[in-house]
Amino acid sequence: MPLRGVTAAYVAAVAAGIVWLWLAGAPQTYALVNGAATIVGLVAAVILRRVPARALELFGLVLAALAMAAAIMVGPGVDGVHRWLEIGPLRLHTAALFGPLFLIAYLRRADWTGTAAALVVAALAALQPDMSFALALVLSISLALFFDFRPLRLVALAGSAGALLFTANRPDGLQPVPFVENVLQDALSSGGLPAILLPAALAVAIAAPLFLPVERRAEGAAVSGWFLALTAASLLAPFPTPLIGYGAAPIIGYGIAIGLLGHMPAAGSKRI
Repeated sequence: MPLRGVTAAYVAAVAAGIVWLWLAGAPQTYALVNGAATIVGLVAAVILRRVPARALELFGLVLAALAMAAAIMVGPGVDGVHRWLEIGPLRLHTAALFGPLFLIAYLRRADWTGTAAALVVAALAALQPDMSFALALVLSISLALFFDFRPLRLVALAGSAGALLFTANRPDGLQPVPFVENVLQDALSSGGLPAILLPAALAVAIAAPLFLPVERRAEGAAVSGWFLALTAASLLAPFPTPLIGYGAAPIIGYGIAIGLLGHMPAAGSKRI
């Protein structure tokens, strides 16, 4: 599948979610925010394809860790949970926004520097705490290992698994927010076309990166694993449903992933 097919699946899933928000009676600003986030995501994809790949590797590792640390130190907290940064009127989930950027940067720099960054980010996921992010790290790194085995990645996988165990045994107690969490459950319970089209559109967007050309297969699989994990977490506990629910961060995050998948790693990138 060419990258434009992944882009089409992404836009279709967000569009299906916007229609659902409108039909289900969500505040009008929700659809507007998701639509604006899609435009931002597509613009980010175009810009990132023109940034030198080597610059993105270190930038992605550092930015994700700094954003997650900032969420813990200065971001708004809810019942002891610190996962967000406030930008104007928006509260952005740091892991959903910067996670795909970190993931691909890590996969392209899976030396000891990248491994150390992965362990730091896993520890930050535990401190926030954010089970959905920890699960996304575990599943995405596992899929990358399946398609492109590199022994050093097992260290990052072990650290991510530790963060997942820690967060799974530390429920946050946050209550679900309508149209943000439980979106799939609500659509299925409503019956009719939304019960079919909304899950189908999300499933296609999740699976699409798996079918990229072979040279991008490991990274595409990791991106699919990332959004599959976020979706699974939303079914297991009150975590946001990506792409189809209200929330700008995962929509922009997917756009960032498309941009990064649009060019190959820099020549000489360290891979162990």
